[in-house]
Amino acid sequence: MREGSNALDVINRVKIRLKEIEPGLPQGVRVVPIYDRSELIERAISNARLTLIAVVLTVVAVIVIFLCTFRAPPIPVVTIPVTILLTLFHFTTRA
Repeated sequence: MREGSNALDVINRVKIRLKEIEPGLPQGVRVVPIYDRSELIERAISNARLTLIAVVLTVVAVIVIFLCTFRAPPIPVVTIPVTILLTLFHFTTRA
């Protein structure tokens, strides 16, 4: 894997390539992965997604409870994901 590449994409391409070359291996020889990071990466992404949803819902609940209005919550509901996306975009485009 090269620096800056998507680890999950690389892992999935390696798995596909291993399935392609498996029929050409000698009888009784198989490739057994020792450490597969794809499960860890997928769990981390899922955990981050759930945490983001929980944070947004908590912010909305706090605003509604303390300000007693439904006009203010759309501001952070839009701002939080946009800020995260802009931050990720900034770090992925840095050279």
